[in-house]
Amino acid sequence: MMTCDTARPLLPLHPDADEAPEVRDAVADHLRSCPACASEWRRLQSSWDALGTWEDIRPAAGFPASVRDRILRQSRRRRAWAPMAAAAALLLAVTSLFLVPFATGPGLSPAEIEIVRNLDLLENYEMVAAMDLLDTGASVDDMAPLLDLMPGADTGPGARKAQEY
Repeated sequence: MMTCDTARPLLPLHPDADEAPEVRDAVADHLRSCPACASEWRRLQSSWDALGTWEDIRPAAGFPASVRDRILRQSRRRRAWAPMAAAAALLLAVTSLFLVPFATGPGLSPAEIEIVRNLDLLENYEMVAAMDLLDTGASVDDMAPLLDLMPGADTGPGARKAQEY
């Protein structure tokens, strides 16, 4: 005996000439014994019957030719812009080749390159100044104002005591 889960996928095709006779008979037996599947099959059959009454719409005699002509006209208009677009792209590329050297500037002098290389030292100038004080023999108390300016310096209440070791 066929179950509903097995029969439902076969309902849209039932009865079909390509359907095996044993499958066709099993589905028919199930439809006789199951009111829910029989109701579903009747709804599907009424849908197929309604589609069979649909009238075909015939296009006008010159419709395919007019569509073809319209497509050709639009493609010709689009192709007319292709050479102009290619010329504009070429002109833009050539112009950019001449403008790139002016946009990047004349370049850096050796002194400017040295400044860029030592930029990290310039950013931490306070620390470099404190190192110069150490070279002169200054005490930690002399450097206290500079040490407070250093990046990462702890400015809390016990900061100087931690530095005086």
